[in-house]
Parts: sequence; C-alpha cells; structure tokens
Amino acid sequence: MARLPSSRKRIYPRIAKHLLFGLLGLMIIIVIYRDRILLDPVSPNWERYRYFKWWLLPHGVAGALALFLGLSQFSDTLRQRFLGWHRRLGRIYVGAVAVAAPVGAWIEYIKYGHSIAPLRLAIGSAGFGAVFAFTTTIGFLMAKRRNIQAHKKWMTRSYAVALVFLEVRCVDQNAVAR
Repeated sequence: MARLPSSRKRIYPRIAKHLLFGLLGLMIIIVIYRDRILLDPVSPNWERYRYFKWWLLPHGVAGALALFLGLSQFSDTLRQRFLGWHRRLGRIYVGAVAVAAPVGAWIEYIKYGHSIAPLRLAIGSAGFGAVFAFTTTIGFLMAKRRNIQAHKKWMTRSYAVALVFLEVRCVDQNAVAR
C-alpha cells in the first residue's frame, strides 16, 4: 500500500475539521433563520410562548454562547498559545451550560403544565439537559484536578450533547410551531 507524504497526512484532518465546523455553522444559521419569528413580538405564534416567553432569552443566549464557545475550545492553537484564554472561555462555557440546561428543563416543564408539549418530549428534554449539565460538570472537575486527558474526553462529550440540541432544532420542521 502506498503511503501518503507527511504533509498530505496533516491536510486531511484539517480539511475534515473545517468541513465539520462549516456544517455546524450552517446548522446554526438554519436554526436562527427558522427562529426569526421570535424577533417579531406581534406574530400570532407568540401566543404559543405566552407561558414561558421570558425564559427563552436566558436559555437561548446561554445555549448559543455554549455552542459558539464550545467550538473555540477545540482549537489546539488557543490551548497551546493562549492557555489563559482557553481557561476563561471554558469557565464561561460551563456557566452558559449551568444556565441553559436547567432553564431549558424549566421551559419544558412549563410547556407540559400548559398542555403544549407531550410528556415524553418534556422528559426527554429534561434528561438531555441533565446529561448536558453532568458531562460538563465532570469535565470541569477533571480540569480542576489537572486530569487533562479525562477533561478533554468529558468536555467533548458535553459538546456532543450540545450538538444534539442543535441538530434537533435544525431538523425539526415544527420546532417554532410548538
């Protein structure tokens, strides 16, 4: 079997990483485009949100912050050259998860309490929120204990859970209509 030159070996993972980040960016744009109705306060769809509309702002801002900051945390350059920034952004990521996960679970509880969402959706969202908070907490604790290999694994799991939320919002045609 022919071996690739070492310069080509380094290019393919970089291309794959850029394609993945491009796909994530596209998914974020799709979600923002679909949720643009939330920027129109006179829209009739706002009636569906009347019970929890004020909870959407902290949940959305914290969730978006976690998605954007999570991407930056995978940068080898940031970690190696600017470790202080990596740590600061990581703490903000943890704080964003600490807001987004419980507020999202609370929104689902409110939606179920007013018969907007079925029980299984509320339980599933709360369960994913708990997994999101759990994986992030373990990752943060591993960093505090200087167990960097475990920290990387747990934070990757945390971000993978965050991507599940993004994927569901991106694929779900009726996400705003609920």
